[in-house]
Amino acid sequence: MEGTVLGRPLEAPALPVQLLGAVAIITFSVLASLTLFMCIRKMGILKSSALQQRRGLDHESNIRAYNMLGQVDRYRAMVCHVKDSHGTFARWMQLELGKYTGGKGSIFLDS
Repeated sequence: MEGTVLGRPLEAPALPVQLLGAVAIITFSVLASLTLFMCIRKMGILKSSALQQRRGLDHESNIRAYNMLGQVDRYRAMVCHVKDSHGTFARWMQLELGKYTGGKGSIFLDS
């Protein structure tokens, strides 16, 4: 007797039962996450000091995620274009932007 449970034909659960199950799973997930995050917050495990936040969390690794001085080591802009077309326009854009950034060498042309 394939497809039966206790002699009755196997049926899919009704929509209200499925919705109840979905609500139960969502409720459990939200409560478990809130409990976990509140415990982490109370223990202060993942907290950074005000000094670390001012300096940036990448300060200790000597790798800067953001350039705070406003200086760019090599390029000031990047021009990227579709390879099949717009190559001439990208080159012209590189030359024009170069007038404002100190030369075409400061514009990266992805060609």
